[in-house]
Amino acid sequence: MITDPESPDEQPQEYDEPIIAANLEEAERICRAKAQQDGTKLVRVKQPSRIKPGTNQQYRCIFESNPIE
Repeated sequence: MITDPESPDEQPQEYDEPIIAANLEEAERICRAKAQQDGTKLVRVKQPSRIKPGTNQQYRCIFESNPIE
């Protein structure tokens, strides 16, 4: 199926999901696993605004959903 680049309904949509992780590496691993499980594409992992070493913090997985078929 060919997607129409001008149709917003057929474009991939970005969404985010919060996760708890001890550091960026762990957050990336969790986000990659979630993307694979859900069949989506991981775009990036957003770090907390202030990083506190040694504590679990909230990171955000930014995913790209598949366009509507």
